[in-house]
Order: sequence, then structure tokens, then C-alpha cells
Amino acid sequence: MLRVAALATVAIVAGVVGLATLSGGPPGPATVAPATVAPATVAPATVAVASDVGRRALAAAQSQVGTPYVFGAARPGVGFDCSGLVWWAYREVGVVLPRVTFDQVHAGVPVALDELAPGDLVFTRGGDPPTDFGHVSLYAGDGIVVMAPHTGDVVRRQRLDLALVQAARRIGA
Repeated sequence: MLRVAALATVAIVAGVVGLATLSGGPPGPATVAPATVAPATVAPATVAVASDVGRRALAAAQSQVGTPYVFGAARPGVGFDCSGLVWWAYREVGVVLPRVTFDQVHAGVPVALDELAPGDLVFTRGGDPPTDFGHVSLYAGDGIVVMAPHTGDVVRRQRLDLALVQAARRIGA
């Protein structure tokens, strides 16, 4: 299996991010300082080109449309949360990603919104504070994402709300 290395730089595609890193300091409780962020860029050779692994992961995720949302779950036909769907879909094609959104946002390479390709991970606001990376979905193309939205809903395709996007990452580029 291909293991995706976590990167320290986070792509900011829209808005300001509340991502933070622990900083050094005197003994005692850790202090939190803002993370250094870089603009989302992709090498020209990879612009708007979906990785083969991304397309295959997207197909795996789409096979689960209709499966219930279950917080903390990643079981086909039983239930998924948002990061569990991403984790499972990529694992199905031989890529091991971190399990939770806050770690998945460091995987792969940054990609700008106008360069999104099928299988790219799209991170949106969805937690507390409202600028965090509380939600992840897989880009399907034509402004559509595949997602496990929330309790009481099912894995589904829906239009991407660009106003909520915080970052996007390409896996296997």
C-alpha cells in the first residue's frame, strides 16, 4: 500500500483558517500559535488532471451513495462519517490516509479551486470555530462532491458550496 506523507503546509483556498500549531515556550501548558499557510498552487503538469488513484477512490466512494451517516464509522453498507468515507475510499485503492479530517488536510499536495479534479479532497468549514476544517468530501467534477454529510442523512452527491471551502488536496499526484 502507498503511504501518503503528511505535509506541514496547508493550502488555503478561501477564507482565513483557524489551524494552529503548538509552539515552544516556558514549561507549563502548551501555547497555540497560528500556523504558517501557503497559497494553493499545483505544478503546471498536474493542473486539473485527476490522479488515477483519485478517480478510483471517487468510484469507491460513489459506490456507497445511500449508506447512512454514522459518526466515527467507516464501514461499507453500514455507515460512514465524512473522514471515514474518504479514509475507506482511498484505502480501497491502496492508499493509507490519516483517519480524521484534521489530519487528512495535511495529506497529498495543495490544489486551487479552479484546478479541482475528480478524487481531490475538499475541506470545508463545519465545526467550532466556524473556520476549522470540520468536514471533508471527494470532488466528483462539475461542481459536485460526494460526502457523508451529518447524522440523519446518507452518503450522497451534492453541489459544492464554494463559500465554505477552506482547502483542497490532491492525493497521488
